[in-house]
Amino acid sequence: SSSSSSLSSSLNGRQVQWVGVDMKPYSLELLEARAAASGLEASVKTWHGKIEEYDGECTIVISLHACGSASDAALELAHRNEAPFAISPCCIGKLNRGPASEWLQSSISKTLSQFKTENLTTTTATATSASTAEQKAAFKMLSGWADANLPPGTSEALRSRRAKQIVELDRLHSKKTPHQGGGVMLITGETMSVSPKRDLLIGPISIAEKLMVGAQNHDSEAS
Repeated sequence: SSSSSSLSSSLNGRQVQWVGVDMKPYSLELLEARAAASGLEASVKTWHGKIEEYDGECTIVISLHACGSASDAALELAHRNEAPFAISPCCIGKLNRGPASEWLQSSISKTLSQFKTENLTTTTATATSASTAEQKAAFKMLSGWADANLPPGTSEALRSRRAKQIVELDRLHSKKTPHQGGGVMLITGETMSVSPKRDLLIGPISIAEKLMVGAQNHDSEAS
């Protein structure tokens, strides 16, 4: 399969131990079967459970379409282990939380405060800052927009795209990663489908730069 070939080529003769983490036994069985078919069974292990419960060795995190808060957990795993990461989030609308970063918390609070000020009644003296419940409600609206898969070129699709970028930047802003040197980056696959799943969170930036150079070389070879 293509996934087995990709795993095989990424090893490139190096002594690398891969650990597949998933809550679904079938997914892990499939990984084991593909690893065996490619002769990589000694290099690939599986771990059944939630990402946030994984406590084994971790030197790099690769997460593809981990649903909802599972992408948050993958980012936290990388942060906790000071590990480089490449995370492609999925099912943003399932996030059941408020904004994760001080940046978005402040932005939402200022926006709601301004709205309250503009709509003050004559008996109200001042507008209060956004409560935790208001923050969560505002973020829920953002994540709902972000998860919409709409026809491109419409104002609704543009709103959805902006909301998705805000949600992903909120994730990145929530984790300070000075150990990675050079910060983090949000990459959007412009040549991919218009699916909300086309974003990739990368850290450190040096890894993102290598990925983009590799993609450019691939495009050049294909043309």
